[in-house]
Amino acid sequence: MWLPALGVSKSTSQGMARIDGRYKRANIETISKDGQPVAQRAFPLPTRFSINLNKAQIPAAYLGSEYGVWIEDMRNYMEQCIVGLRFDPAPITLDITFGFRQLDPGILAQCGPGDGTWNPLSYLGDLRLDASNAVATVRHATMVFNTDYFQVNPTTPSLINWKNIFFRTAVHECMHAVGVGAVWNGPFRIITAFPFVILLSSTFAYNVIGTGNPTNPHFTAPNALSAWRETMQGQAGATGIPIENYGMSATTIMTQAGGTALAHWRAVPGGGSLTGIRDHQGRDLAAEVMCTWSSSFAPNAWVGKFTIASLRDIGYDVSYMPLEVGLWDYQTV
Repeated sequence: MWLPALGVSKSTSQGMARIDGRYKRANIETISKDGQPVAQRAFPLPTRFSINLNKAQIPAAYLGSEYGVWIEDMRNYMEQCIVGLRFDPAPITLDITFGFRQLDPGILAQCGPGDGTWNPLSYLGDLRLDASNAVATVRHATMVFNTDYFQVNPTTPSLINWKNIFFRTAVHECMHAVGVGAVWNGPFRIITAFPFVILLSSTFAYNVIGTGNPTNPHFTAPNALSAWRETMQGQAGATGIPIENYGMSATTIMTQAGGTALAHWRAVPGGGSLTGIRDHQGRDLAAEVMCTWSSSFAPNAWVGKFTIASLRDIGYDVSYMPLEVGLWDYQTV
């Protein structure tokens, strides 16, 4: 019979722990003696979600540099936030085609479900449609970064800065790849306005998460809105989370929105100043990873509970445990 040593006890908890060099959701066993921790070990929690990265389009120089590590850091972070499907216990894998190449001037990256063009009607085969629950989750996504901005050996201050914030940018873009912004739906998503207005929701009745036309869209689905009310100062009575509307008219169609408006949390146009909307830790919305132009505040980047909750609203099972650790602590080099 095993008898514990006098004054020695073992406790088990769940939280984030470094396992093989990266923070993961874990069962944590702590051995204490006389009430003081003396040893600890952690085991990864089970998950039903994984990401498969197709790296064939990543040049060898990038794979062999810090970028190769940061891409894996991004994958690890997303695999901690999403743990499966909300309405289906079967395990799933998201396939992401990842690459670096020259894109059009001014385009940092092309990232989203399917080929990254952001029109659900063009990549229906890349979505997992759950008609009974009216949600659509992503099977395959594309993430391509512009080599004009993200260089292996940058020499100017601006390009050095872009490299230094790549991990944050990759998490931002991977949030789009799993559907944040990209598969949001509501009356603010217009397929065509002439000769009459046709809404995306009339032909694609999935992920209807908001209200308003393109000039004043709001995210009103229950999980993200509840988290917004809980965590943001002065927002306990909010009826919706403002969605970016920069440059929109009441009849702007999806293909003209440009990937910025209607796909992020709303910020001050251009990202030149703070929003004045803060969470209970004093962090301004302008630096939240899915806020428009949040790269301007990259050193202070954070992820809101409402952003992770918004994934639940579009059909994923999620964990808020990753919020125990600051975003930049998930970057390993």
